[in-house]
Amino acid sequence: MQLEEFVPKMPKIELHVHLEGSIQPSNLLHLAKKNHVSLPSQTLKGVSQWFTFSNISHLFEVYPKICECIQTPEDIEYITKEFLKGQSNQNILYSEVTYTASNQWYDNGITLREQIEAINRSRHWAEKELNTSMGLIIDIPRQLTPDQGLNIAQQVMESQNLGIIGLGLGGNERDYPPAIFQDAFEYIKRTPIHSVPHAGEMAGPQSIWDSIHFLGAERIGHGVRSSEDPKLMDFLREHQIPLEICPTSNICLGIYEEFQNHPINQLFQAGLNVSINSDDPTLFNTTLTQEFLTMISVFNYNLNDLKRFTVNAINASFSGQEMKEDLFKRIKNEFSKFDD
Repeated sequence: MQLEEFVPKMPKIELHVHLEGSIQPSNLLHLAKKNHVSLPSQTLKGVSQWFTFSNISHLFEVYPKICECIQTPEDIEYITKEFLKGQSNQNILYSEVTYTASNQWYDNGITLREQIEAINRSRHWAEKELNTSMGLIIDIPRQLTPDQGLNIAQQVMESQNLGIIGLGLGGNERDYPPAIFQDAFEYIKRTPIHSVPHAGEMAGPQSIWDSIHFLGAERIGHGVRSSEDPKLMDFLREHQIPLEICPTSNICLGIYEEFQNHPINQLFQAGLNVSINSDDPTLFNTTLTQEFLTMISVFNYNLNDLKRFTVNAINASFSGQEMKEDLFKRIKNEFSKFDD
C-alpha cells in the first residue's frame, strides 16, 4: 500500500476544528429552508460554489450566514451529528471541537446548557454508533467586551460537567490582544477547564507570549508565527506547550504565500509538539485527510512522521488518561496494518 492510499484510512486525532466552519453546503441549504433564511443560491450547486473560498472578505460573508441558519437546539444537534459523521468517515477517532456558543445565546436566546445538551445528544450517539468521540471547547469571540467574556467563562464553569474541556479565544487577533480577556481566563484557573486561545496567526510571536502570560495558555490555536522568535520556540519546546497547526487555513488567509514557505516543518523538526488540523474545513475547502496528503506532498513525510503527528495530538489532547491509553492502542494497531 502506498502512503497516499493509507492516509484516508489512517487513524487520526483533530484538535483544532470549528463546528460551524465544518457545516456542509447540503446541511446549510437544509437549515436555510427550514428556518426561512435567504442564501445567495437555493440550489446545492450554487451554495457549494458560494462556499468556495476566494478571500478573507468572502469568509466574513459566509460565516455569519452559517450562524444565521442555526436557530434552535435541534439545529445544533443536527450539525453536530453531521459533523461527527464526517469525522468518522475520515477515521478521526477523537476531536476537540471549538464552538462559539455566544452566537446562539445572544441571537436566539438559547442558553449555553441547552446548546451543550444538544451537542451531547449527537456526541453520545456518535460514540455508540460511529466509535468516534469529541471534547468541546467554548470560545470567546474577541469582539465581545471583557464583561461578556467573563460571563462566558462563568457559564462554562457552570456547565463543565457536561463535557466542556476548554475555554478558547478567537477572532481578530491584531485589534484585540489577549490581556483584554485576562479576567475570563483567570476565572477558570485551577479548575478542570483548560486555556486554549488562538494566537500567533494574524498577529506575531508577541500574541503567543501574551496568551501564555495573561491567559495561562496550555495549548495554542495556530501558533505558526512562533517560528519568527527562536526564544519562543525554545520556551514552547521546553514547556511542551502544543501548537495546533492548520496549514491550508494559513495559506488561504495569506499568512504564507505557498505551502513550501509554511513553517510547520521547521517547528516539527525542532521538536515542538505540533499537530495537523483543518480549522474551518468547509470554508477552506479542505479536510484533515487532505491536510495530511498535502504535507506528505510538500515535505515528503513518511509513515513515522505521520505517526508522530498523531501521537503528538493525543499527548496534547485534554481527553483524560484512560481515553489517551485507548487512543494509543488504537493508533498502534491501525498503523501496524500499513506494513501487512
